Amino acid sequence: MRVETISSQDAYSYYAKMTGLSSKTVGRCVSELVRADILWIAVEGEKRILKTAKPGVRKHLLFVGLGKLLVEELSRANDT
Repeated sequence: MRVETISSQDAYSYYAKMTGLSSKTVGRCVSELVRADILWIAVEGEKRILKTAKPGVRKHLLFVGLGKLLVEELSRANDT
């Protein structure tokens, strides 16, 4: 995890080992988080965001939209 950018450049195989999931499942989960605008895939050294991870491209995974999601959930909880 890079503290300056709040990003991670670890391989999906590392996340798989940490979570006990397969690398393929981790890839699908990353794709779902990207579609939900909770995670961005940024190309290292460029100002470019990818819709899907590309093999051989050094990338960083950035958590975005998480604050918005938490505010929405807290708002819903307070409404009930």
